[in-house]
Amino acid sequence: MVHFLTSTAGIITSVGAACLLLAGLGKWLYGTKKQPGVFRKLGADGRAIRDTLVGRDAIHDSITGEELSPAILGVGARMAHQESETSEIKDAVTSLASSVATLVDLRTEITDLTGRVAHIETAIGMERHLKGLESVQLLRTIESVATGEPPTVGD
Repeated sequence: MVHFLTSTAGIITSVGAACLLLAGLGKWLYGTKKQPGVFRKLGADGRAIRDTLVGRDAIHDSITGEELSPAILGVGARMAHQESETSEIKDAVTSLASSVATLVDLRTEITDLTGRVAHIETAIGMERHLKGLESVQLLRTIESVATGEPPTVGD
């Protein structure tokens, strides 16, 4: 039996398989125009990562001057914006807390005033009732004087 790699057919087959393997690896790494390979995808991802971290200017068309893509702020600028927004939210929450405290005080005051108004309305009703009774008594007294009869004790 002859060893496979020592024969001419085995060497040609091995070299052909190695070439096919390298061609497949090259296509996988570099790709075609329709389907980009791993390196092209990594390059695009690398640019996207760099643009996200460092930021970039807006992309303009060289002929028309139209803006194709807006500018992207870097991480530092975005973090500074987030911190300023956070401080504004903190101020708003503090203002809201003081407003809630004021509303609680006003509610207590309104409850107290409601009770006082109820007492005053009760007193006014009683006063009207008593004035009505006084008017009746006054009319009876005038009637007894006019008729000459003494007023009765129960009236």
